[in-house]
Amino acid sequence: MALNKKRLERSKNRSKGGGGGSFHRLQDGRNLVRIFSFPHEVTEDDFAKGIYKSSDVDVGDQFDEIEREVASHFTDEGSLNCIGSGCEHCEEAKKLSGSKSKSDQKLGRQLSARRRFYVNLVDVDDVASGVQLSALPSSVFNAVLNYVMDPDFGEEILGADGRDFIIDRDSKESPDKMYSVRLRDEKKCEDLDAGLQDDVTDLFTCKALEPGWSSNSDLNTAAEETDDSKVEKTRKQKKAKDAAKDEKEKKDHDFKDDDEDSGDKAPWEKGDDAPEFKEGDKVTFEDDGETLTGVIQEVDEKSKVAEIKVKKDLYDIPLEELTAAKSSRKR
Repeated sequence: MALNKKRLERSKNRSKGGGGGSFHRLQDGRNLVRIFSFPHEVTEDDFAKGIYKSSDVDVGDQFDEIEREVASHFTDEGSLNCIGSGCEHCEEAKKLSGSKSKSDQKLGRQLSARRRFYVNLVDVDDVASGVQLSALPSSVFNAVLNYVMDPDFGEEILGADGRDFIIDRDSKESPDKMYSVRLRDEKKCEDLDAGLQDDVTDLFTCKALEPGWSSNSDLNTAAEETDDSKVEKTRKQKKAKDAAKDEKEKKDHDFKDDDEDSGDKAPWEKGDDAPEFKEGDKVTFEDDGETLTGVIQEVDEKSKVAEIKVKKDLYDIPLEELTAAKSSRKR
């Protein structure tokens, strides 16, 4: 089989704009990885998902593919893969972003989908872990495709008898300079066990990457049931529960002036696991598959979002997604 280069070209252009196996994360420093393609037979569902265009391929065609692009929303229900056209979260994000309220604009940016490119790979320094799935940032994915689509290299650099990619990561750099990608000298690349190819995941059928899939296990358990009404019932039950909770919090708040300090914690601060961060704290967080470190500039207690400065860039991140970094207090 051959690579579907028309689809790869479209993915490459999109990348310029900025569950299967176990998951792999790129670490600070040198990452030595071997990327594998996966075989896939075109189905009708692939057209609905936007993976292929019906004008390019036919049902039943077979290709070797490399990646799957996934856009995810981060909501109160957890991480949720965007469904594309008709996505209520996209509509809500657009509405909030267009608001005149600064806090609404922050929520809109936070709710907007973040794009990542998943691939099958083997950590050459940890071959025993086998084939893993890894979410590559756009810049890294685009660099990999440049090699694959270069006639001097091509798809021969993929797989057990291919070549290693050296991906250097420096989280202290700005996002556009955080990664560098290059091919390892061919003489230094060793052939891996050919059997690893049998362990690759078909990313186009991987449940954890499917549109609508959530990190909320309750929703996913319902989604696996054959009766679609049970999925809707689960969502409605959770929505009703959340609405009742919001109404109770609203009533409690109505008895207090905006500037009244009762000494009680806000509803989202209650509990042992509630994050407590202040202006000047040094924190780390995930953004588009990258781990960034920055300093909190402002905390919006109502929206539970912190404005974080990383180099010259500002990010709006939910408090629950932050992790305290070493030497967390700015001197």
